[in-house]
Amino acid sequence: MKKIVISGYYGFDNIGDELVLQEIIRQIRQLHAPVELTILSADPETTEKKYQVKAVNRWSLLQVLKAVAGSDILISGGGSLLQDTTSKNGILYYLGIIFSGQIFSKKVMILSQGIGPVSHKRNRNLVRRLLSKVDYLSVRDKESMTCLKEMGIKREIVLSADPVFLLEKKESGTEALWQELEIDPDKKLIIIALRQWDHDPEVVAAVETFSRTFSEEDYQVRYAAMHHPQDLDFLKEYVEPKKLINRKINEEEMVSLIAGSEIVIGMRLHALIIAASQEKDFLAISYDPKVTVLDKECYGDEILITTANCNAGLLQRKYEKIKKQPVSLSESKQRASLPFAYSDTIV
Repeated sequence: MKKIVISGYYGFDNIGDELVLQEIIRQIRQLHAPVELTILSADPETTEKKYQVKAVNRWSLLQVLKAVAGSDILISGGGSLLQDTTSKNGILYYLGIIFSGQIFSKKVMILSQGIGPVSHKRNRNLVRRLLSKVDYLSVRDKESMTCLKEMGIKREIVLSADPVFLLEKKESGTEALWQELEIDPDKKLIIIALRQWDHDPEVVAAVETFSRTFSEEDYQVRYAAMHHPQDLDFLKEYVEPKKLINRKINEEEMVSLIAGSEIVIGMRLHALIIAASQEKDFLAISYDPKVTVLDKECYGDEILITTANCNAGLLQRKYEKIKKQPVSLSESKQRASLPFAYSDTIV
């Protein structure tokens, strides 16, 4: 039985990253022989229970090195791990994990990552040196591929897509969940997934004004937190309580909510990807290049909404456009499955 260690932003109550991990685990188990999976997690106990895997504390150097040394394959999986916008030094953690796999002569796989921006010279040099030597390298979008090539990586790079595109389609939400959250099953649901960033008052005001263009007799609005408790704490400052899902929701519940919605308005990348996977329209408000990339891939670049230009009029124009332009998922799903199709890469 092969032993695989998976590294990422796991165990932080971020629904997007947890869904990435969920899909990586599901695809490996579906497509390949039995394997032993160990996850590097900020909350090992919860991760073990949730996914029926082994997990170690990602902050324990001894536990991490022991897990990598005892593995056959190291997967650095999904998300925007290799960027230095959030922190100049945060990228060093993930590069260090990759380096440990190479030091122990393990097969190292970069799986559908979003790369960049990487601005610091030291970080760019490290990314180039380490990723040039991995056994398999795939990225989730063309911009990530361009970023790596600009850093001087000349090896093969596979164009994949975010694993969350592989989510199975749900027909609708559960009746019990709707009842608990006081959502009227006879009204159409608008899910809004914002996060704290620049121009917060203006963005929330624009979204509120736009959402009021929908008839209250036919529609209802709910703001949902993708990253708990950060998003919820932020939303409480701006959103009236009756519109706020005022508790922690898990991955399955979030997918269920979005699957039962009419449209998703969001800044959170994976709220939008969930919407696409469930064949729902979405209005993206970009705070980061990764959101812009997704929006362009799904709807083109005729109308791009950012935190800087967001207003109700622009949201209305974009909404009218996307209603005539359903999202096509076939290419994204095919690309997302590519890393798991290489049987001899994983097992």
